[in-house]
Amino acid sequence: MKRCPYCGAEYTDDATLCVIDHTPLPEPFSQTDTQKAVRIDEKQEPVAETVEIESDVPPDAEAALCVSCLFPNLPDARWCKRCGAPMSSIVGILMPDAAQTVGFVFRRAVETPANFAVVCGIWICYLPGLLLNSIVLLMIFRNGIGGMRAFAGFWLAIIFGAICASMLYRVTRNYLLLRSKRFHETAA
Repeated sequence: MKRCPYCGAEYTDDATLCVIDHTPLPEPFSQTDTQKAVRIDEKQEPVAETVEIESDVPPDAEAALCVSCLFPNLPDARWCKRCGAPMSSIVGILMPDAAQTVGFVFRRAVETPANFAVVCGIWICYLPGLLLNSIVLLMIFRNGIGGMRAFAGFWLAIIFGAICASMLYRVTRNYLLLRSKRFHETAA
């Protein structure tokens, strides 16, 4: 069996290209009677060792489970120790915590969009901003860039348009990659 060095999908020995990410698959290892040939793939990056976070909850004590990752936290914890999710619905009422809560929601939606409704929600949030910034840029180009006001509007439209385009691109790309990975796992 061959394994894709990028995504880890398994293929038969006669496959040459990964169908998920189009990465060339390594040649199968050749073995001789006296030695085994070892091949180091140049594309493969060293795997960072991840440290599993340990819970602060004693074994016999009460724990509050995170709704996002099911990690046991202390009952009075405001944020999950493992994933950073808010532990209750009232955490995001005050401003500093509200910004962190919204950041967690959007970060989670972009990194691992679980279903099509999440992707549609991100598109509903960010497509109007992208269109509005595009219209502002068209108006500035049509009327000419004159004065400090138009110059500032131009750069603000570029920056916010890039943020909106980046969010739409990343959430769509991650959803399609996750969907194709699930499809190939079920097909295999």
